[in-house]
Amino acid sequence: MTNTEKFKISTKTKRLTTCEKSIDVAVTEFKDKYFIIISETGKMGTLVQVSRETSGMETLFNSKVLFGKDEPETNAAACALTETCNLLKPVVFGFSMRNFSSSAVKDLKQVIDTMIEKPPKEATVNVIP
Repeated sequence: MTNTEKFKISTKTKRLTTCEKSIDVAVTEFKDKYFIIISETGKMGTLVQVSRETSGMETLFNSKVLFGKDEPETNAAACALTETCNLLKPVVFGFSMRNFSSSAVKDLKQVIDTMIEKPPKEATVNVIP
């Protein structure tokens, strides 16, 4: 295995307009996690780590502010984006935005979905006896 394969990192960026604000989104995918910056100011902002835990049939999302203001809407947006985008690896978000409305989070979800490579779904085979 070469060093390039061992340390594969990919970054994608996009700009969207939501709620009359221009927002930049940068998604960096590491082997074991995602780093997603969502900014309308050009700054990294508040860093929030989200991890997924599965207990039986229930999936829980834990958020922790690593740096910046610990506000409920920041944690809620981070957990909502992790869940709705079906991010299976741990995620660190950098939020520098003022509007965490449901429409803004929905627009961000659509953009992030296009930026993250999803693993191919397993083909289902119907066996007829």
